[in-house]
Amino acid sequence: RRAMIVMEPVLDDSFASVSKIRTELQPHAVRCIIRTMVQMLSANVVTTDVQPLISKTTGDVLFIDMTEAKEIGRGVPMPFLDLALASSFCVEMLTLVPDDLSDVASEALLRELQSVERFPVEMYEVISSQTQFMTQETIDFIDNQLKISNFS
Repeated sequence: RRAMIVMEPVLDDSFASVSKIRTELQPHAVRCIIRTMVQMLSANVVTTDVQPLISKTTGDVLFIDMTEAKEIGRGVPMPFLDLALASSFCVEMLTLVPDDLSDVASEALLRELQSVERFPVEMYEVISSQTQFMTQETIDFIDNQLKISNFS
């Protein structure tokens, strides 16, 4: 059900590092990484051993080899192991973002969190521990979402 074999390259001329593509495409690649991270967390899915293919012509990012992907968050409260997996996933995704593009990542994170329909409160808590790249506006938004959830 999950097996797939690709006989031709899925993405020609790709790299695994944002810093290897043209400078003008790097912000787009960072936004793609953050969008994927938020969408996966909102679906309660994480993976380990993140493997990106970043197009050198468009900056689009394709994540491959999701054999380690796992659905989390089946319990209330969310089991500790699931929180640890989510945290590890976030760290892996964020390490793909070069330090000089952290402002782009923070802006993309804020925009994605504002647009997602449903985002587990536990995932806000996980993301809030990754503040080293976030602007104050993004931190304030996450803190506000955590406060709202505590009153619900």
